[in-house]
Amino acid sequence: MRYRLTCLTPMLVGDGEKLSAIDYMVWKDHVNVLDQWRIFRLLAKGPRRIQMNIMRSLTPDQLVDALVDGLKENNSEAELAAVKSQTAEMVATMKAFSEVKEKDVVTLDFVDGTTKIGLNGTAKVSIPGEAFNRALTKIWLGDHPIQADLKKAMLGG
Repeated sequence: MRYRLTCLTPMLVGDGEKLSAIDYMVWKDHVNVLDQWRIFRLLAKGPRRIQMNIMRSLTPDQLVDALVDGLKENNSEAELAAVKSQTAEMVATMKAFSEVKEKDVVTLDFVDGTTKIGLNGTAKVSIPGEAFNRALTKIWLGDHPIQADLKKAMLGG
C-alpha cells in the first residue's frame, strides 16, 4: 500500500495563516480536506505550479482550444474581458509550439503575480496579472473543472 502525505499538523500557507484541524481530517490511510475553498484561497496567494504531463501528442491548436474552453467554462464574461490581452499572449505562445508530444511537460508557474509558461523545462513567456492567474487556475479548480476527479486530487480530497 502506498501513501502520499504532505502534512498532518497545522502548517503555514499563502499569507502565513495557519491551517487548523478544522480544515483537514486524517482518516485511516488518507487525509480529507474539509474546507477546500478556504485552502484554495489561501494557497492562491502564494507561488504555485500546475504541471501538465502530456499523455498523447497534441497539436498546438488542440492544447490552446482545451485551455480556452476551460477559461470560458469557469469565468464570467467580465472576467474574460479583463484578461483578454493576457489570454491572447498565452494563445500566441502556445500556438508557436511545433507540437506537444507524449511525455512532454507544460508548466504554468504562478509567482509574484506573473504566469510563467514553460515547455520541457524551457521558459517560453511570462505574463503579468493576478486576474489572469486566477482565471487560468479556475480551469482546474473552478466550478466546472476540466476534470472533476483531478480537481479533487489537486485540493487533497
